[in-house]
Amino acid sequence: MKYLAFLILAFIGLSCEPNNTTSTSSHVNSGVSGTLPKATGPVGRLLVSVDDNLWDSGLKSIFVKHFSKPAKGPFIGPEPIFDFLQQDPSIINSLGMKNRNILKISLTDEGDLNETEVVIKKNYKSQGQVYIIVKDSDKDRLFDFFENELPTYITVFDSQEDERLTQEYLTNNLKSFNSAAEKRFGISISVPSTAEFETDLDSIIYALDKSSKTFADNPNTGAKGGTYWANKGILVWQSEYVDSSSLSLESVLKERDSTLKYAVKGVLENSYMATEYYETRAPKATSIMVDNTDALLIEGLWKHAGNEAASGGGPFLQYAIHHPTRNTVVHALVYIYALNYDKREFIRAAKAILKTIQIVD
Repeated sequence: MKYLAFLILAFIGLSCEPNNTTSTSSHVNSGVSGTLPKATGPVGRLLVSVDDNLWDSGLKSIFVKHFSKPAKGPFIGPEPIFDFLQQDPSIINSLGMKNRNILKISLTDEGDLNETEVVIKKNYKSQGQVYIIVKDSDKDRLFDFFENELPTYITVFDSQEDERLTQEYLTNNLKSFNSAAEKRFGISISVPSTAEFETDLDSIIYALDKSSKTFADNPNTGAKGGTYWANKGILVWQSEYVDSSSLSLESVLKERDSTLKYAVKGVLENSYMATEYYETRAPKATSIMVDNTDALLIEGLWKHAGNEAASGGGPFLQYAIHHPTRNTVVHALVYIYALNYDKREFIRAAKAILKTIQIVD
């Protein structure tokens, strides 16, 4: 539909104050005023509120198809772009209404609508919530709408998850790490407040954010359950900037590998972190701007090297930023080690950390 591109841009531009509402029709419902509770529900999941009969008559297959598309990023294996949970409105209680992402779908007989009506609300029932209402009086038109436009709305929910996490890190972060980054490398960076320093040297700073999760046995794969740890490692260092070739993929990867060889050691003797260069998994680079400064984003996979018995690896994202006044290349790396975990939300966290970077001098 022609209004969608404008609608999404308008929505993303809304502030995070209560009562923000965007509508595709003249009818606009107001949000909830006053102090709101914090949004609930897993990150990266949408609650779909729709009548079971309408869902089973064709909507489910549309959602499964679009939500099953793979997320973009340096994944070891494909993962869905977003998750969803469908529930009949009759069983959604007051706690469920506070979910961070809600899509309410209804087929109404209260007067004929000329088109599918969409109302988008932020901070409606809870802080940080994105609440979208879609309704129509024509079932076929409603289904056509989701067949054609659902990917756009998945992007809305996904981008808002990115924004929430970036804002969370900007608000709650490891102050000592940020202070060191500002003083030594001329950038500010917000890493999770739960992280701890691993290395604090003049040449490099390195923090590790650890979390754990207990998994049950998986009868389908035969994998045994247990408690597994997941790590997000955040490293910042700098190298000399000679000319524009200092921001080439080849130059940045060479600097990366030499730094990781001594900075991130494996458990086994002589093992260390290295970059995966296998043809189908080689790092990919994108030229970007960071705080109006030329930079390179590298997405790829890391592995252990130096000892044939060493194994394991995971995704990484790295910025290489030309510092405009210090005339250096500042390298900011976030790597993930999360055995038995899905990686999508860890990659989201890595992106959010890097998005907090600003030049401070």
